[in-house]
Parts: sequence; C-alpha cells; structure tokens
Amino acid sequence: MTAVVREHRRLVLDAARRVCGDDRAADVAQEVFLRVWARPERFDPERASLPTFLAMMARGVAVDIARRDARRLRRDARSLDGADDDDEASPLDVVAARRLAKALADLDPAQRQAVLAAHVEQLVHREIAQRDGIPEGTVKSRIRLGLAHLRGQLGDLRGPVPASGTSGAPGGGS
Repeated sequence: MTAVVREHRRLVLDAARRVCGDDRAADVAQEVFLRVWARPERFDPERASLPTFLAMMARGVAVDIARRDARRLRRDARSLDGADDDDEASPLDVVAARRLAKALADLDPAQRQAVLAAHVEQLVHREIAQRDGIPEGTVKSRIRLGLAHLRGQLGDLRGPVPASGTSGAPGGGS
C-alpha cells in the first residue's frame, strides 16, 4: 500500500486541489487512501486503470468535502442571522413541515434514505451508490419512487405538480 501512496500521491493531491483547493487537498488524499486500504476490492482493473480510479475517487471525495463545507457555512450563516428561530415560522410553514415529516416517515426506509441523501446531503446517484454499496440504478429507482410518493402526499402544498412520467407505487423499493 505504501508503494501505491508514494507513486500516486501527487495525482490524488492534484485531483483534489482542482475541486477544493490547497486547504483540503491533504484531507482528501488521506481519505482516498484510507478507503482504498479499507476496501481494495472496489478497484476493478477491467473498468479503469489504478491512476484513473484514484483520480476519480479523489474528485468524488473532494466534492463530498466541498459540499459538506458549503452546508456547514450555510447553516452557520443562518444561525448568525437568526433564521433558525422557530418564532419566525408561519403557521403554514409549521403545518407543511409536519406534513413533510409524516410523508417521509411513511416512505419505505430505503427510499427515504436515498431521497434524503440526494436532496438533503446533496449527493449524486453515484456517490450514494458507492457509499451504500448498491447499484446506481437501484439508487435512481429508490429516489424516483420515493419522490413520486412524496408528490402524491404533498402535491397540494405547492399547487399543481407537473406529471413526472413515473408510475411508482408507494412503499415499493428496489
């Protein structure tokens, strides 16, 4: 493993720098090599060369870290502005939040996890699939079915919702 780190460290650092800058590149490189060490079977030489695999993983980890940092900054800015105060929430907002919580609770757990990962954590399908160890198509199906269920439960909150062309039944998951 140390030979892999020695040989490809510069490549991983450069890929990380392009996404999140010098400040976080070392964190990204460490995370990439820890992931490779923990699960070496994820590397498939039939799909990509080792340098390509490492560069793609570095980009993904860097995007995750950049998104996490952006969410933290937004959350901190909201709390400084006092936007987290429940006193300012309108009764309509409170009702909508309760309905959303109930609709999410009614979802199949796998669909709920996929929808929250995509829309709250802002992860892309591939990142969710890699994190959860499931096929990307399964992630897409779970999100599509979960959103279809939520549209059915919450469509009247925003007025008419355009048809999405999905015919997913609530509770059915991949």
